[in-house]
Amino acid sequence: MSFQQGLSGLNASSKNLDVIGNNVANASTYGAKASRAEFADMYATAMTGGGGSNIGIGVNLAGVTQQFTQGNISTTASSLDLAINGQGFFEVQAPDGQTLYSRNGQFQVNKDGVIQSNAGMKLLGYPADDQGTIQPGQAQPLQLPTAGIDPNRTTEISMEMNLDSRVGATLPATTPMIDFNDQPRTTMPRR
Repeated sequence: MSFQQGLSGLNASSKNLDVIGNNVANASTYGAKASRAEFADMYATAMTGGGGSNIGIGVNLAGVTQQFTQGNISTTASSLDLAINGQGFFEVQAPDGQTLYSRNGQFQVNKDGVIQSNAGMKLLGYPADDQGTIQPGQAQPLQLPTAGIDPNRTTEISMEMNLDSRVGATLPATTPMIDFNDQPRTTMPRR
């Protein structure tokens, strides 16, 4: 049995190195959570099905669990990159319609205005009305308007400026002075 114990230890160490290697490989991956290998004692009864309290015959990988601790929040160049400070997940919809949860906040807008991840998972949320009030109900893919905005005529202009008082006032000889009592035209001529 001592050969079996040593072999189980080597096997467990190899699996632990796999988990550590995965953590190192994803160290700079946004939204990735570190994993931890968890081990359990292996007993002879597990191998042969016999009864009694036998001496352990090695170790077994009981599971690999993700560690949901807060990671670093960093600034990126994309205005749609999001981060969660504390607990929580982004609710996303997979291309097959399944609802999933992610900590990866790298999003962009597709051609239809839908906010989605690089993997095509649509960010879900609740729509807001014209006043900005959130409409409760079923979460749906968030979509930004892609149509053009109807043009509006400018009706009023305000201007603020600061003139240098150290420079003397000069009147240009070629252009007329501004008449502040002149009323603006209500229509613009067509060209």
